[in-house]
Amino acid sequence: MNHRSSRGKILYVGDTVGERGREWFHRTDHADGTKVFRTISEIDDSQILRDVVWSVDATFRPLECYERLVVRGALSMGWFKFEKDYCLVEGYYADLGRVSQRLDYTHPPTFLACHPLVGDCLAIAGYDFTQGGRQVLHGVATSPMVNGSTGPIATRSSHPTEYLGWETVDTPIGPIGAHHFRIYYGPNHEKTEDIWSGEDFSFVRVRNDELATTYELVELETWEGTGI
Repeated sequence: MNHRSSRGKILYVGDTVGERGREWFHRTDHADGTKVFRTISEIDDSQILRDVVWSVDATFRPLECYERLVVRGALSMGWFKFEKDYCLVEGYYADLGRVSQRLDYTHPPTFLACHPLVGDCLAIAGYDFTQGGRQVLHGVATSPMVNGSTGPIATRSSHPTEYLGWETVDTPIGPIGAHHFRIYYGPNHEKTEDIWSGEDFSFVRVRNDELATTYELVELETWEGTGI
């Protein structure tokens, strides 16, 4: 089976505190268009350690996910399976114990917000470039918190998304061409996150003003592979 792989590292750089976290990621693009992501995220000030493995189809719609979340030493975990009209979750939570959940869709999800930064770049994959303008994209989140510090459990998520154009971004590993998107979130969509992603919705840069943090790509390796 032919596939393409990439892996790298992202630094979470606070405006006043400097490095406040980091993320390692590995992405596999399969010949049929399926994509599998594996991430480890550390956030120092929130004492969060998150391991996530998830997959999406050729259109970046979520298929399944496993998230293991440790917050200040407390362990929670959840497994998600996405069907046509609903999402199933089997989880174990530090505060609730064992939970089974079914979430019926109001809108079929175009993204899964499981809170790694590489996942933020997938949250805009449902944007219709032919339509343009500001569009509301609908998905599922594993936590309603901006840093993903609760759950993991399925919650509906939607955010207006705006395309700001193609730009060349100066990153620590050199200039990279990227689509620039802005998503609006919060109770009244008053908060913003800027996302720069490659043609294949790969991570280039993210900026979140609420968290006063810029997320920088500092390592990247790609290769073609074959496997059984």
